[in-house]
Amino acid sequence: VTWAEAFAAIKQKVKATSADRIAGIVGDLASAEDMFAFKDLLEALGSPHIDCRQDGAALEPAIGGRAGYLFNSEIAGIEDADALLIIGCNPRLEAPVLNSRIRKRWRAGGFSVGVIGVDAELTYDYKSLGANPEVLDDVLSGAHTFAKVLKRAKKPMVIVGAGALCRKDSRAILARAIRLCKNVGALSETWNGFNVLHSAAARVAGLDLNLVPQKGGRDTAGILTGAEKGDIDVVYLLGADEIDCSKLGEAFVIYQGSHGDAGANRADVILPGAAYTEKSGTYVNTEGRVQMARRAAFPPGD
Repeated sequence: VTWAEAFAAIKQKVKATSADRIAGIVGDLASAEDMFAFKDLLEALGSPHIDCRQDGAALEPAIGGRAGYLFNSEIAGIEDADALLIIGCNPRLEAPVLNSRIRKRWRAGGFSVGVIGVDAELTYDYKSLGANPEVLDDVLSGAHTFAKVLKRAKKPMVIVGAGALCRKDSRAILARAIRLCKNVGALSETWNGFNVLHSAAARVAGLDLNLVPQKGGRDTAGILTGAEKGDIDVVYLLGADEIDCSKLGEAFVIYQGSHGDAGANRADVILPGAAYTEKSGTYVNTEGRVQMARRAAFPPGD
């Protein structure tokens, strides 16, 4: 169809739908500009249902501010740390450059690494504390031997990964991790050892722009449940593919993006968009550093 026909179909459906039955989910590759415009659109339609955390990560700008979801020590800060606790992530697979910094610091000596999570073949020695999140309680209370290692350290670090943030008990894990940082002296005027390791390129900018449910709004899980039950009639997916599309029920789905992935296959209307390599845009990395992506080629077609 032509662009005009596609927009007419969307307009007709949106016009006949009340604001509280319209929702939007943002994918992992959207630029800050994309998300800013998307949020403006949802606000103009009067919908509070918007979310950039398609994996359900328990991170909110309202809780802890920006420091609650950034890699606060910065990647270079790993070289200043003298003890590290990794919770629910595999840096070797999720962030190889960051992992090489950890290895570099470990090779320098005087650096203990503990891991709460599934055992993995990392590029440095570490002490496996177990995969059960209850181990975090033992470290927090001081009962675990690694608690003493963190307490003795001058600049202890804690890294929380996506594996810990996407669980049903993720809010509790996050709260314990922050309390642990306070208890072992990882939070001071000169050092912030609390770190979140993001695996989605769009996530930090999305949180900076407050693309989370507004007052009375639904998060990603709530949007999908609402669509499945018939409470949400229109769902706009901005490159969102990492969701369970089978839960979209009978909802009218608009997909805007560059990849013919799961979201596009379920959509009623597809709006082809430029890939991140075909347009200039702004991204924010895991440590909160603003980065410009420059267009490498022009997008094909009209």
